[in-house]
Amino acid sequence: MAKATIEGLEFTLSQTGPTIDIIGRWMNLNAAQAARTYGTVRDTYSRNGLPTSEQVNAYITMLANTTGIKEKITPASIYDFSPTEAAIRELADKK
Repeated sequence: MAKATIEGLEFTLSQTGPTIDIIGRWMNLNAAQAARTYGTVRDTYSRNGLPTSEQVNAYITMLANTTGIKEKITPASIYDFSPTEAAIRELADKK
């Protein structure tokens, strides 16, 4: 599943036209609306299936704020990116 997600992200970032068409169909938008929607979120997509450290920290902050957890939450305590990292390596070996 991680490899399919990575391939989907690569498609989304490299195939703008088809991606906008898909957004339009899924969200019942005209072409201009779909293009604007894509334009507003394109830079938020992961490039390889892994969140940036900024995204990880933002999630941890939100998690702490919404749950009331007082202890320090570390990325390692809630994330295991090893399956995604393995998928990235496997896909890179195929290229």
